[in-house]
Amino acid sequence: MASAHSAAALLALALTIAGCSAGPLGSLASDPTVTGSLGEGSVKDASLAAQAWRQDPGSKKNGLLYARGLMVLGRSDEAVKVVEELAHRNPDDCELAAYLGKIIVQSGRVQDGEKQLRKAIAGGRDDRRIRSALGSALDQQGRYREARLSYEQALARRPDEISVINNLAMSYALAGDLKAAETQLRRAMALPDGDDDAQLRQNLALVVGLAGRFEEAKEIASRDLPPDKVEANVAYLKRMLSEPNPWEQLRAAK
Repeated sequence: MASAHSAAALLALALTIAGCSAGPLGSLASDPTVTGSLGEGSVKDASLAAQAWRQDPGSKKNGLLYARGLMVLGRSDEAVKVVEELAHRNPDDCELAAYLGKIIVQSGRVQDGEKQLRKAIAGGRDDRRIRSALGSALDQQGRYREARLSYEQALARRPDEISVINNLAMSYALAGDLKAAETQLRRAMALPDGDDDAQLRQNLALVVGLAGRFEEAKEIASRDLPPDKVEANVAYLKRMLSEPNPWEQLRAAK
């Protein structure tokens, strides 16, 4: 039986946050609320940013730079604490609320993250990134209809945003509507750069496989994965579909 880890890898449920495309909930590196820049995971840079922030803990620039450094270093719990302190000192800053919402969702505190994202929207920070992030938070709570509405609101601002279309597709998949999920994934792949997006292809392979079209799923997945992994993934899908409540397994692996 596949492990939970291999299931998550197979499913590639990249509910990307903020319209970015790295990791399960997206990349923070290109977030517009982050001012300044850090070296790639540099402990020294993170330390310098920490010193500057501690001298002025109300500084949004230094605090966000430090938080980003912590995220790069994999210290997300510490990053959340830094941004929470910033948000406490700047309670009316909607950009901080938006950023805090994103990283709290990443940390697993989905309801708290949703609250911060809605605060940002209510305060006027209403853009496609925030709407997409909110959709991701709602999907993780099983509130798929609300999530899809949020993705549609994001797409109303930029209809060809591939990452948001991907999120919308996977929201349909989590709700069990494979036909709609496949339609959205193929829509995204038809866009410029869409056919080069490995994440989209693997999600399409997942959806096609869940529909029982295993040979087609293999063909799609083989563009990015070695044959042994393709076979292992399809074998896992077959086992999952043969068991009671396969959709619960799918949702648990997201």
